[in-house]
Amino acid sequence: MLAQRLELPYAAEASPGVWVVAVPIPDNPLRYVLVYAIAAADGGVVLVDAGWGAVASFEALRDGLAAGGIGLADVRGVVVTHLHPDHYGLAGHVHEHSGCWVAMHPADARLIDDRYRGGETMRRRTREWLVAAGAPAAEIEDTAQSLSLRATLSVVDPDVLLTHGDRVPLAGRDVRAVHTPGHTPGHLCLHDPDAGLFWSGDHLLPRITPNIGFHAQSDPDPLGDYLRSLAETRAYGEPLVLPGHEYRFRGLGERAAAIATHHEERLDGVEALVRAGARTVWEVSRSLEWAVPAGPRYLQRSALAEAYAHLIHLETRGRVRRAGTTPAIWTVAA
Repeated sequence: MLAQRLELPYAAEASPGVWVVAVPIPDNPLRYVLVYAIAAADGGVVLVDAGWGAVASFEALRDGLAAGGIGLADVRGVVVTHLHPDHYGLAGHVHEHSGCWVAMHPADARLIDDRYRGGETMRRRTREWLVAAGAPAAEIEDTAQSLSLRATLSVVDPDVLLTHGDRVPLAGRDVRAVHTPGHTPGHLCLHDPDAGLFWSGDHLLPRITPNIGFHAQSDPDPLGDYLRSLAETRAYGEPLVLPGHEYRFRGLGERAAAIATHHEERLDGVEALVRAGARTVWEVSRSLEWAVPAGPRYLQRSALAEAYAHLIHLETRGRVRRAGTTPAIWTVAA
């Protein structure tokens, strides 16, 4: 079932002992995030992600869980695949209503203060990022201000830190954390080998690709991290994949290979734009067919970050180089 065909509200059994709820994301083309409730042997559940921090989203989560006979008091924990607000936004509210633990990878946990409590510090760092990318002065302040999402969520610090291979504290099931950096530094997938299930968050989606961008909170080469993560996830065989958006699917290895090929094609396209005369990240992002120059600020920022990530990864491969100027000037290396 394609994402745009799924009628909201939506809740269903995704697999034996696993309930899925489509939690709406207001005014966003993704429409919803898929939150999973995994049954535990003690009669409770552990959620994989929580949803966007809006009243309507919270009500959809509560009602969707109730359709499966699950109350908020039954929630023992929430594993946040990554700190983006559509996945993390309701974790604090669920914690307040249930007293559950919240888990996250340490690399994303370290970013919470800066991203959601940082205020002007984060805006300053974003302005610096925009200047380095060559954004016009008229665009910088509006784009930096559009970063604030604090009002959409209840900030909560994780009680549990999960690193690669750690067992999720879920009674009666052996669910393991799989660290898949790229979309965020601490992005987590989860693997249940006994049930043949793989919760992929935003790392692997069946039809679209996640944004892999370089920005003020990124690791040095996020696209390189992502491509390595894609290659590593192919080792998990062919489980049923339960993604954070769209719909569940099979063919993990095939999908990972297709996404890797997609990024190789984008790398070729970015290099061609530099060869044709695009000199700054801003100029590259405005020339790409997948950019959205007239769209909402957050989509413009995402396109800029993704262009930046592709240029940086091309630089690591020795295909482009940048001058140490402000803004940075990019040229073809050979």
